[in-house]
Amino acid sequence: PSVLKVYDQAVTLLNDETSGFEEYLAWFRMFLACYNLMLMTRFFKAFEAQPQLAIIKKTVMECIPDLFHFGIVFATMLCSFAAAGVYLFGHRLAEFSTSGLAIERCALILFGIVDYDKLTGDHPDTALVWLVTFITLQYIVMLNMCLAIIMDIYGGQKAQAAASETIFEQLWAFRHKRVDVPAQTILNAIEQCDVDLVSREILLEAIPEMRIPQATKLMDVLERIEINQDNQGMTMTDATKLVTVIKRSVTK
Repeated sequence: PSVLKVYDQAVTLLNDETSGFEEYLAWFRMFLACYNLMLMTRFFKAFEAQPQLAIIKKTVMECIPDLFHFGIVFATMLCSFAAAGVYLFGHRLAEFSTSGLAIERCALILFGIVDYDKLTGDHPDTALVWLVTFITLQYIVMLNMCLAIIMDIYGGQKAQAAASETIFEQLWAFRHKRVDVPAQTILNAIEQCDVDLVSREILLEAIPEMRIPQATKLMDVLERIEINQDNQGMTMTDATKLVTVIKRSVTK
């Protein structure tokens, strides 16, 4: 009996330690997953050095307030359709038997995972109306509205970075950095020039050591920046805000 008791205690201790180790592995896996996501954010931090690469990060950061308000409306509508699904299908389908399972199933339907025959097994007309209404409002209207929010901000950020160098141009400039005239030298030479408009010829005359390709590229970049500032338009959000302010001013 004493041997069996010791064996029983050893087995119980082994089970406890195994359960604890399994929980430790679960948290460790979660930590590794979060760590990789943190590394991804560091890449976005490094992308700020290149204006064209920073467009995505700036778009996401500027979209957060609008997407937060959009998410509230989207989640409210999703929960409402899930609750309706519980009442319509919950008595015969396990996927809609509880609120949590119904929300999960509705989210899967948005990704195209739907068993139409199971939904229409009891009342085909009711199931059809529910499914068509859900896809129309949640998928066609709401998700495309989310895309419109993102593309509106992206268009503004893309316009602001239109005149900036691409990553290939920066790599090419880095390769020829040793033979190019430093930016501070160019700035000092321009400040000493007593002219209103600096052309490529004036630039080459003021800085004899500057090569023609560098002067041409510099003038092209300045021209792109000037054209971008002249043609830079407003996003739909900015235009709506401007119209609202004008309307309030006129009403007053």
